[in-house]
Amino acid sequence: MTTRFKGPLAWLGCGLLAAGCAGSPPAAEGPPVAPGQVGETRPGSGVLRGYLDRQALPDSLALLPPPPAAGSAAGGAPDGRRPDKPPR
Repeated sequence: MTTRFKGPLAWLGCGLLAAGCAGSPPAAEGPPVAPGQVGETRPGSGVLRGYLDRQALPDSLALLPPPPAAGSAAGGAPDGRRPDKPPR
């Protein structure tokens, strides 16, 4: 069963979508994205600066828990080795 309004409704939908996109405001200016604007960690290194200064970097030792104690169940074989099989 087909309806005769399928084509005109599709065209109407496309027209409304195009009209809505045409009236959208321009994008707000964001952070710099060009390598010249961002800058490099060391001149000539090619490594761009991140969004945090060195003084604002988080302390990873405070964020991560200490490693498990040697011989504990949690520290059994974290690298995927099985203690019952010899290394290849």
